[in-house]
Amino acid sequence: KDGVADAKDKCPGTTNRANVIDTQGCYVNTRNSVALNVLFNFDFDSFATKPEHTEEVNKIVKFAKKHSGASIELSGHTDSVGTATYNLALSKARVAAVDKLVEMNTRIPRGRINKNSYGEMKPMAENDTFANRRANRRVEGTVTGVSETPKQK
Repeated sequence: KDGVADAKDKCPGTTNRANVIDTQGCYVNTRNSVALNVLFNFDFDSFATKPEHTEEVNKIVKFAKKHSGASIELSGHTDSVGTATYNLALSKARVAAVDKLVEMNTRIPRGRINKNSYGEMKPMAENDTFANRRANRRVEGTVTGVSETPKQK
């Protein structure tokens, strides 16, 4: 019913309303880049993962299943308490902990996980209050992928 003879139809499930490629009978898909932001907050002077980190990983899992070619950019941060050298090492440990969670729970290939550590260099907020320092102790993640949807006639 899509206008292509069944003998030549490479996609036999299309309907008469589908926008198909005339010679093959397949949907024409539009491809769009999509992104998901995730956030993993950490306790003071710690890179230990917490139960709520699993919720963020589950968001990544759902996203990666739905969107092809998923990749993730992780960036680790700290507050400004302590030396810059120590904080850089701590941010690397935080990124490694999140990376391990992502690798264990998703099918995103290792080569599609990029990791950066900034220590105290890129605060989300001023380091002037307890709440702001807590906000700066984090790993941010941006997951990107491709969404494919049938093009409408």
